[in-house]
Formats: sequence, C-alpha cells, structure tokens
Amino acid sequence: MRELSNVVHGLGVLGVRSDAVIRYVEAEAERIVAEGEAQHIANITYALAKLGEKNATRWFEAMEKERVVQKLVQKGSPQSISNAIWAMAKMGAEAKNLASAVDTNEVAETLVREGDPQNIRVRVM
Repeated sequence: MRELSNVVHGLGVLGVRSDAVIRYVEAEAERIVAEGEAQHIANITYALAKLGEKNATRWFEAMEKERVVQKLVQKGSPQSISNAIWAMAKMGAEAKNLASAVDTNEVAETLVREGDPQNIRVRVM
C-alpha cells in the first residue's frame, strides 16, 4: 500500500490528476482501507481532497467505517489524523464517526502530547 499511497499523495501535491489511478483507488477503496496503514489511508485521503475528487464517493464512505476510523485514531500519528480530518472537511464529507472518535479525552490528550505545534495549529485552523 505504501507505493500506491506515495503515488496518489505525489499526484495530489503536484495537483496532477490521473484518471486511471483515481479509478483504481475508487474501485479498490474497501480493500485499501482494510489493508493499508493509517498513514497510507490519510495520505490518499489528503491527496483526493487536494485534487477535489468529488467522485471518490466510495473512498470517503469507506473512511467513515468504524474499523477505519479506529485504525486512524489508534495507529495514526497526529499529522495523519489532522490530514484526514482536513480532507474530509474539504470534501464536505460527514465525518461524524471520525469527529466522534477524536472527541474523547484520551485521544485529545494523545494528540496534544505527541503532536508538535504545527500539528495542533493545523487542527485548529
């Protein structure tokens, strides 16, 4: 998954869209979020938002599944969680499960304790 994540993230950063890559991510969304690490999932989500991929509905629906949300919150870095939240907001996705998972004292304390000032600033903005 890291290779796919790196390619999609790179395309997002460059602002270059690849129909073939987007179709693949969309078709394999369930498998990618099930097998991918939190960082990979966050990177792909961030890139899709940077590209404004409104048609990535399967991906953003998969992002709200409880197992994916728990993977992000339990295994993701503060930056990964921040990027995923930003991306969901940018795309106008509901993100209720992700927001609820982050809205706990344990998670909030972990984010503040492990996050550097940049990560905290990004979450506040």
